[in-house]
Amino acid sequence: MPPKFNADDPDTAAQIAAFRSIGLNDAKSLEVARSSKQATILASLIDRAQLREKREAGDLDEKKLALLLSLCVACAASAKLDEQSKLYALDAILRGRLKSNEQISGVVSLFYC
Repeated sequence: MPPKFNADDPDTAAQIAAFRSIGLNDAKSLEVARSSKQATILASLIDRAQLREKREAGDLDEKKLALLLSLCVACAASAKLDEQSKLYALDAILRGRLKSNEQISGVVSLFYC
């Protein structure tokens, strides 16, 4: 049985702080942190794609942030998506090539083939 969620755990608190640093509100940060798969994926993308800097530069707005969360959910459901594929999809979101949840789902399903 997985350990019970504890927002005060130092690792979890650090993840929540990272999620807030890219523009997620408290409730959404907690929601993502509750899913260990989604939290791990998002934390990795924050670091690897320099999302804090992109947020500060104005390249990560609310719509793109919502699409990023959709990508994390889709990736958590698919263990087959490697890190490079996640970064490719994230880049497409940031550049405005992916603009809807349906497109995110479509791209993730393409990587299954």
